[in-house]
Amino acid sequence: MTQQEVTRRRFLLSTGGTLAAGGLLTQESSSVGAQQAGERWSQFSYDAANTGHAPANTGPVGDIGERWSFQTDWRNTSSPAVVNGTIYVGSYELSYSDGCVYALTAEDGAEQWAFETGNAVRSSPAVADGTVYVGSDDGNVYALDAGDSTEQWAFETGDSVASSPAVVDGTVYIGSDDYNVYALDADDGTEQWSFETGRAVRSSPAVTNDTVYIGSTDNTVYAIAAQSGTERWTHDMIDVGHSSPTVADGTVYVTKDYYRNENTVYALDAGDGTEQWAAEIAGSLDSSPAVANGIVYISNDDYEGDRTVYALDAENGAERWSFTTGDEVPGSPVVANGTVYVACSGRTAYALDGETGTEQWSFETGVDPGQYFQADSSPAVANGTVYIGNWDDNVYALTGETPTPTETPTATETPTPTESATPAGESPTTERTDRDGTAPGAVSTTEPVPQGDSQDGMGVLPVAVGLLALGGAGAAAYRNWHTGTDEATPSPEQQYERAERAVERADSALQRAEYRTAIDRYDEAIASYERAGEQAGGGELAASIKGGLAASERKRDTARDRLAEFEAVREPLRDAESTLQTAITEHVHSKQTPARRDYRQAGERYEQALAALEDSETDVFDTHGSVTVPVDIDGDHLPEQLLAWPQSTDDQHEALSEAGVGTLTDLRSAGAETIAELLDDGAIGEDVANQLRAAIWWHGDTERTFTSRAAIARQRERARTGHEMLT
Repeated sequence: MTQQEVTRRRFLLSTGGTLAAGGLLTQESSSVGAQQAGERWSQFSYDAANTGHAPANTGPVGDIGERWSFQTDWRNTSSPAVVNGTIYVGSYELSYSDGCVYALTAEDGAEQWAFETGNAVRSSPAVADGTVYVGSDDGNVYALDAGDSTEQWAFETGDSVASSPAVVDGTVYIGSDDYNVYALDADDGTEQWSFETGRAVRSSPAVTNDTVYIGSTDNTVYAIAAQSGTERWTHDMIDVGHSSPTVADGTVYVTKDYYRNENTVYALDAGDGTEQWAAEIAGSLDSSPAVANGIVYISNDDYEGDRTVYALDAENGAERWSFTTGDEVPGSPVVANGTVYVACSGRTAYALDGETGTEQWSFETGVDPGQYFQADSSPAVANGTVYIGNWDDNVYALTGETPTPTETPTATETPTPTESATPAGESPTTERTDRDGTAPGAVSTTEPVPQGDSQDGMGVLPVAVGLLALGGAGAAAYRNWHTGTDEATPSPEQQYERAERAVERADSALQRAEYRTAIDRYDEAIASYERAGEQAGGGELAASIKGGLAASERKRDTARDRLAEFEAVREPLRDAESTLQTAITEHVHSKQTPARRDYRQAGERYEQALAALEDSETDVFDTHGSVTVPVDIDGDHLPEQLLAWPQSTDDQHEALSEAGVGTLTDLRSAGAETIAELLDDGAIGEDVANQLRAAIWWHGDTERTFTSRAAIARQRERARTGHEMLT
């Protein structure tokens, strides 16, 4: 590309919608731009069944490059939707206090509008019939006019809404942290039904064949009748978490993620929830499966080890291939025209051949290498472009060589809602400015901006005259192009103000013991200080930048140290409590050898947690108040009814019943004294007495909260006592 071509292209991009307003056309055109209104990606994972598979959409397969990037005020974990040449995406401020929904022009990333909610927007927008539906951590589900962001309605739930909506047949289905799944009328937001689960619902629904499939953090996958909200079936799992079900060919694919241990992809019968197969996967599984052409694609984000994209046979779960990225992959993979697209936390996006896993391309974004980066967003692929939202405050559009589509689109199990285009001649009018009065959006390209008066030829004069005729907006666009300046580039003062705001939020997070949030925010502040310092030169501002940078680095180190201290206590506690509860079940079921081993290991891990507390410079319980750990029991849970204990005789059952001890709850109420009395009376033997004593320590919960050192020491003594019982 010649210098003049670069100049002219940058000029055209910088004008945004001004050229269209002036009715000016040039001979240069973009093949991607010509397709912009043709292909759609209207919601999270492409369709209402969450397949992540767009067989007829085209994406880049080679010669990849950044088409544009758009800088938001806040980070982007929301996955983009692409409809009628517009990108819709959410973002959030790291302290979860504010967030926006953005509409961007797909061609050049220019901001059309921004709608500010009362809290973070982690939900991914769904677009149907000219309306954008999205959830917010302010507890609302919003319906916004796709053309100008006018609020059409808002439905208030009882808590944050991180779930992404599915819109099917005039109904919006979505989950909430208030434990409910909702069905809302798409036209006016009235509640059609709600279904209560046992805990927060952060997974996104898959809707097909008049059934809503969704996971809850109560560790259950639910199948709910779409029309009535009645339960069809449930499937209990451990730690469904944020992963969303995918439905294809009569099968529900869902992941179990237990803190990087024993993580599994399950295939369940969509009709009754019975397990068809299960495939264990190394690493943490926060992502949702994509299913295309008989293959299940899944990625992991284990920050300590395996970081891989897997392709599994949809019929039996056998591994077809795997591709190691080297970076965490928390976002879900997607598939378009035979190519798998994933975005990694390490600043890299990949395109892989869907059949073989061969890398077609990789692209590293322009984020500073020292800045924390994560891509929780799943890609959206349409019109030869991959759109990705990232934690570096940017939405990226990547484009390159595109293939001739070879896949034959297959009918999906759920009809994809259609969206109406923005009325002809209508232009977005809603705009938003940052708190300091500056525009939050900054569009950038990877091509250099030339200086001076070399912009002759190429039809520039008529374009310039046309822009100047438009008045202030056209004149500003011409001035920026002609002088080689970009008024959207933040000044050192603006960068400094952004850094100061980030520090305020980081300090607040540090005070609340939200260490990861604090670290992220300090990283953001440090990056802004460094950018400001590069431009500031000398003087008072430079001195303030230097001081702020040094202070932020010290505070970030403090946050890292406190996080390390907290994890040094939490990690052994997690293992200890799971191992102790497992030992109890083994003991009660007369599995003495593994029970003795697990009692010993649990005691050692509790001791490690207590030692970490002693070594810590700060008191974890003073700063956090409590430490909560998940509990994963290896084996069968204890029956509530003691009569179901096969190792006890009928006489022993009768003696327990006469003592008022017929259930575990009764046993806990009766306590060790009743067990001692039964032993002294000869009603039970020593082995059964020990089993009953151990059963009192059983809680059967999926998590345990410790509020003091004494609580940890008490569990350690129980583990030691259990070991002594069997020695």
